[in-house]
Amino acid sequence: MFELTKVKTKLANYNPRKERCGDELEDAGDIKFELHANSGILDSIDPELRAALFRKPRLGDQQDLLDPEQLTAVRFPRLEPLRLQDEWPGYRLEIHTGLDLSDVLTFEAATLKRFVIEPLEGGSVAITFSAAVHPDVHEQGVLCSLQQRDIELSVLPPVAELQQAA
Repeated sequence: MFELTKVKTKLANYNPRKERCGDELEDAGDIKFELHANSGILDSIDPELRAALFRKPRLGDQQDLLDPEQLTAVRFPRLEPLRLQDEWPGYRLEIHTGLDLSDVLTFEAATLKRFVIEPLEGGSVAITFSAAVHPDVHEQGVLCSLQQRDIELSVLPPVAELQQAA
């Protein structure tokens, strides 16, 4: 169950589009995010993913000074970034724009998709993913102005998944 709480993220791109809803066309768009995080974030995607991409450092590898037992060495350094085909509907996105302390864009029922994961030496990962959303006209303008800027992003899983996990 993928989840982020106020993580510094780059809003790389916003692609506005129309989406058919019955006979009507409604505003929609795809937001692309880029972030760097500790490899522990992979556990929220799949509990076995981190161990598949990372291993404990060996003699000569970059060591974690605080905990040398951590999985910090990339297991397959020549592996291309991993692309996930999964789509996860029903997420809630909160984009803290930084324009005003109370200015948060909230999107319900967002679909997360197009995950690309690149393991980095030292135990971190570069992750890009997109979210399909339904913004209003004002939100579209804000999203366009935030392109290529750092924001704080919260991604909350669907309520049904939270209830099943409890």
